[in-house]
Amino acid sequence: MRETFRKYYEVRPFGDAVRYLFAFAAASVLARGIRNRKHRFFQQGVGSIDRHIITEGYFEKGTLEVMRKLITVTGYRNQYLDIGGNIGNHAVALSDLFARVDTFEPHPVLFKVLDANIAVNAISNITPHNFGLGNEDTTVTLVESNVEHGLSKVADRSALQDSVFQFDPTNDRKTFAVKIRNAMDVLGTMPDLTKTFIKIDVEGMEQEILETIEPTIAAHRPIVSFEWFSKEQPGLMDFAERQKDYVFFGIECHDQGSNKFLRALKIILGGRYCSFQPVQRDAPATFYTLAVLVPKEAADGLLARMNEA
Repeated sequence: MRETFRKYYEVRPFGDAVRYLFAFAAASVLARGIRNRKHRFFQQGVGSIDRHIITEGYFEKGTLEVMRKLITVTGYRNQYLDIGGNIGNHAVALSDLFARVDTFEPHPVLFKVLDANIAVNAISNITPHNFGLGNEDTTVTLVESNVEHGLSKVADRSALQDSVFQFDPTNDRKTFAVKIRNAMDVLGTMPDLTKTFIKIDVEGMEQEILETIEPTIAAHRPIVSFEWFSKEQPGLMDFAERQKDYVFFGIECHDQGSNKFLRALKIILGGRYCSFQPVQRDAPATFYTLAVLVPKEAADGLLARMNEA
């Protein structure tokens, strides 16, 4: 008589089996596409950055295309400073354009993923730094969003409200003690900042960093870009206007809004696209994936060159 043993289900019959087959099939289709991509990324798959990378290959793919065109037509290809590197999406995607890339990420977990993404893509010109930048050398508390590991802010120093980060006050948040260093001192160790492109995406600390490196901006005249929530960060408009020898542009993606259904409808009807345009002093967009300060000598005829096919 054959013995009956307990069944330890990996997949249960009927509904669970149908779910499994569809989910595995969809993942297999995505995997086939991922194998053929130029770059591969380690990621958790739970945040929007991860999901964009899984489905599209990169996060902010449209913004990256604008950046690539801007870097190419201006020739600012000596060095790329990625302040707020996260898992390396921008640094890895744009690394082929530059002689040298330095990326700064204080989050202890994301930094390890960043380092792994550099290694898996065999990129030799990126130097990762496991600290953030600010106006002093100190240790601060980094608070991570409950639903988006890519939305971490430095407590008491971010200009952005909790609602921007989807923080739920009823749930525990992960916190990390991280190091930040004086941005002016760090940039002072760089070998050559001419023809440099700087990107700052630090969830509300953009103004602190920009004001700290203002003398470097004046001396070396890099292209400077930063994520900008214009209503929450009005001081960044004042900063931009102080840069008298610069022209202020913005990269704006055109599916913005809090209503997810309407955003999805916009994408279905018109696609998801970004544009590069001057920032209007009295009517800036609500959000720029990057606001961009371009030296006047590089801005001459820039819009025409950016709009060329």
